[in-house]
Amino acid sequence: MFYCVHVFSQDIYYLDQERAIVIYKQEENELHLFDIISQSPIDIHDILVNISGKDTTKIVFHFTPDYQNISTEKNTFHGNEVLFMKVAEKEFNLMSNDNVNNVNRESINL
Repeated sequence: MFYCVHVFSQDIYYLDQERAIVIYKQEENELHLFDIISQSPIDIHDILVNISGKDTTKIVFHFTPDYQNISTEKNTFHGNEVLFMKVAEKEFNLMSNDNVNNVNRESINL
C-alpha cells in the first residue's frame, strides 16, 4: 500500500471493461508495467492494447509475466532501487551489493 500511495499515486488505473487495476507508466516509447490486479483471469493482450500509446515500441514488465501467447526477452537490470523480489516462492532481499545487479526484467519489443 505504501507504494500505491507514495510512489505510484499518479500511475494507478482501473480498467472497467477488464475489471482490473493496472499500475503503469508511459515514458516516451516505453510502457513500464508494474502490476495488474484482478479477481478474475485477465486477457493480457486486451490490457496491453488498452494502455499502450500509438508510439509505444517496447513494454517493460517489472514482474515476471506468465501469460500465454506472448514472447518476452530477459534483460539484466543495473541499478540499486530494487527492494526485493520473489524467487522460487521465497522473498529475496536485494539490498546487498552482491545481489543488486543480478535482477532480470522482461520486455516485449513491438
